Amino acid sequence: MTRRVAVDADLQSQLDKLAGCPPPKRIGLREDILAFGVASVEPLAALVVTMPDLASSVSAWLELLATRDPEARPAARTALRRLAAHNEGSIAQQALERLKEADKAMVAARSRTTTAS
Repeated sequence: MTRRVAVDADLQSQLDKLAGCPPPKRIGLREDILAFGVASVEPLAALVVTMPDLASSVSAWLELLATRDPEARPAARTALRRLAAHNEGSIAQQALERLKEADKAMVAARSRTTTAS
């Protein structure tokens, strides 16, 4: 089932470029798309439904966005879970595991800081 997502016209323009872009050039669009923050998450995940060859790029980009932008983190995780459900051992699953480890490290660091205070 394809999700219908309302998308900003500028973001849609970038997504259209991504859809027509050869794999080696996709990285050049990453920052322009991720600049939309949380608004880019659902449209990126929806694009993978119609273009499965984008799954690796989109998974890596969502992981990066989740790392950079706390506001986008929950939506990025949810999208990564959906992507991972379609491909065992996928880049999306690996991204989720790295985010989980980063969360554990953050909690441990906070715990050490609280204990030291």
